Amino acid sequence: MPSFLRTLIVSVSLALLLANCAKWKVNPYDLVPQVVQTLDVTSTGTTSIQISCRVTNVSSAPIKEYGIAYSASNKEPTTQDTKVRAATTDGSATTITLGNLQPKTTYYCRAYAISAADVPVYGETKTVTTGEPAPVVETLDVVGTPGSTSAQVQCRVTNASLIALKEFGIAYSSKNALPTVPALPDDGVVKATGPGSLTAVTLAGLLPNTTYNYRAYVINGAGTVAYGDPSKSFKTAAEAATINAVMLVSDKPSQLGNVSATVSFKVDKPAAVTEYGFVITADPNQVNQLMNGTAAPIRKSVTGAFPANGTIDFEIKDLNENSVYYAVAYAKDAAGKTTFSKEFAGFQTKYGQRGNWRQLANLPTERAYTYNPLFTINGKVYVGSQGRGISSDYYYLKQLYEYDPQTNLWTQKKDFPGTGRREPTVAVLNNKAYIMFGTTTNTGSPKTYTPDAWEYDPAGDSWRKMTDPPVTAPGGTGAYNQQAGGIPFVYNNRVHSLFGRGSSTSGSFTNLYNSQYALDPTGSGAWEMSFPLVGKTLSIAETYSIMRSGTFSFQYGDWVYYGGGVAVSEYTALGVNVNYGKDFDSRQIWGYNPKTKEIKKIARLLDTFNDCSDPVATGGRMANFAFVVGSKAYITDCSSQMWVMDLTSGNFTPQLSTALRNPAPTTGIGVGVGNKAYFGLRNGDWWEFTP
Repeated sequence: MPSFLRTLIVSVSLALLLANCAKWKVNPYDLVPQVVQTLDVTSTGTTSIQISCRVTNVSSAPIKEYGIAYSASNKEPTTQDTKVRAATTDGSATTITLGNLQPKTTYYCRAYAISAADVPVYGETKTVTTGEPAPVVETLDVVGTPGSTSAQVQCRVTNASLIALKEFGIAYSSKNALPTVPALPDDGVVKATGPGSLTAVTLAGLLPNTTYNYRAYVINGAGTVAYGDPSKSFKTAAEAATINAVMLVSDKPSQLGNVSATVSFKVDKPAAVTEYGFVITADPNQVNQLMNGTAAPIRKSVTGAFPANGTIDFEIKDLNENSVYYAVAYAKDAAGKTTFSKEFAGFQTKYGQRGNWRQLANLPTERAYTYNPLFTINGKVYVGSQGRGISSDYYYLKQLYEYDPQTNLWTQKKDFPGTGRREPTVAVLNNKAYIMFGTTTNTGSPKTYTPDAWEYDPAGDSWRKMTDPPVTAPGGTGAYNQQAGGIPFVYNNRVHSLFGRGSSTSGSFTNLYNSQYALDPTGSGAWEMSFPLVGKTLSIAETYSIMRSGTFSFQYGDWVYYGGGVAVSEYTALGVNVNYGKDFDSRQIWGYNPKTKEIKKIARLLDTFNDCSDPVATGGRMANFAFVVGSKAYITDCSSQMWVMDLTSGNFTPQLSTALRNPAPTTGIGVGVGNKAYFGLRNGDWWEFTP
């Protein structure tokens, strides 16, 4: 076809079209289709979706509205389904929020635009699934009555159909009010089975007669854990089982007094116990009958629940003083069955109150002697072990024990980490104890000394080694730190060791030291050394009476008082012509003022004071000790006598007090604590003394 003819036809057709549009009043732009685009989904929630749309040719094809049409069933949604229109009609890209949707539901969404002629045009359809809701679970009641070791409870996941149900069940605990998943050490978890509808869950392996808290839990596909609140509780029934075994923990009492003894025992079914205690007799021939339950002895019993852990420390009361007893434990169950232990505890009660003395729990150390480390901090008493053996086989233990007057109980603390020793210098500063010097042998030659120092802190039950003391210092020669039996005291925030004895020029003898060590415990410890007798005009008798080792001593006010103790074994070894019995008077009491460096004779004990001398050697021995209560010092001698020294009267001569006689004819150790003192004897007794 010729080109002019084609041009003619197109021109005529266009003219006819325009004529008809004018005739029918149609806007020719209505014949231009809109370009509608469904853009990205910008956010998907549990009940909402955010999706964008736009119309790209509004300028050439005006619209009345545009937005998003959506449906959960119609895969090609139209404006006849649910729609959300945009806020404008300019066709610009805009985000539309579809709300009030169903969780975990697939929706079909596409953009739409309505032209001026009310003709809808649609964009691409997008498929969007709403998110999973938070899981919701209910904690329901117990089913029936709980048994002694099991119970059945119910739970339900109320929105199970809307979530990806990963797990649900019951968390329970006998200790925690809100048991959790995963379970804590004292909690338990039981998973349920099924779709999450009303479900019964069995909790097994429970303790009888015990209250349990429980609550339902659920975990969705995202790992979110939810609980059914509030939690509920139930109590298991008492155990119906009978007792099969009653056993002593030890055949010796853990505590022994004058009218009571504490013996520990255990049972295999504590929840079944309705009555328990001991049957006792003074006749050893009745013991087998006690264990067989065929005797008719004295019975000490308690009616009621037994401790849940199955063990009890039972105090057998109302016994006679200084009496022998044999005790067999027993327990009775609800069925009336009585089971007896197959072991017995034998013991002898102690003496009771004697005037100013009251007997307490036994010392746990081998024995109590003046060589034991002894100190008090914050109202408690600390005793170090002494030793055991004889002659050259004698050796020293390193245990430390704490006595609490409030509970009358001993507690073993951490062992002393240094070398076991006797005759250390022990002092307390700022609630810490300092153990210094000492010797490791009792007999033999030469002696082995321990030139070191240790700090004990009861707050943390910890030991710390301090810097070793110096060997020599200006003013003297010899290994002055090789010493034992020094006099302890505290002054100027330092702990001091005064005098003491150590190695001499002869390996067979000892030498008293004119030395004073002072330890500043700051940091790892710094030492100061001085010579108290240097520059003083003293006779030989005074010199060897002042310098002591292994004395009784105490500190009151600005003064340190000491007496008793020993001097050198043989003065002639040092070339000094001194009569031991004549020049060394152990009954003299001296005072030392560390502030002024004054040393003076304070008093002399009477000749009737037993200083533990033997008939051959007339010098003193290291078996006396002293303690202070209030403003008075109390000094014991080797005849169980108590001598009282009034520190405020001006007359310091100690007076014998027959009313305060030591409760047993043996020596020991003692320390004042507040308005009382505590006194340990060589036979292991431990007494409280009230002036």
